[in-house]
Amino acid sequence: MSIARNAGMLGIVLKSHMFPTVGRAYYLRNLVPGIEIFPSITLNYAVGGLNPMAIESAAKQGAKVVFMPTWSAEHDIERGGMSRHLRHFIDRAESTLRPGKGIRLTGTNGKLLQETRECLDCARQYGMTICTARGMCRRRSRSRSRWRRRITASMK
Repeated sequence: MSIARNAGMLGIVLKSHMFPTVGRAYYLRNLVPGIEIFPSITLNYAVGGLNPMAIESAAKQGAKVVFMPTWSAEHDIERGGMSRHLRHFIDRAESTLRPGKGIRLTGTNGKLLQETRECLDCARQYGMTICTARGMCRRRSRSRSRWRRRITASMK
């Protein structure tokens, strides 16, 4: 964090693929003053997947960013991404992280699933930034139909 601060960065987003980063952000804010540290939540199976309650809980604790599923995503499982490595560390991963069992954001028709819409609505309600699994961040504009980029420094 001090390297980022000394490089002139105004803030960073903490991300974990396993748990909300609210507690770590709190600790790091006290440890490294002078840089804004934004906690996040990633919607993998470890937090219940597409779970509006997890988003609300993280938001009420200070999380500012929601990342869509990474290793729990159907795409990651099908291509043998990070999910392949988790099978060696998490016993229940073997039965869960199989093709056809991953999290999908859209149906076969390409439209957002109801669970995805509920998560997006919850994040919007709390003013959270939505990111794809790999960090491309967007925030809905007031019109709800257009997305616009949102820079980290404006997440206050």
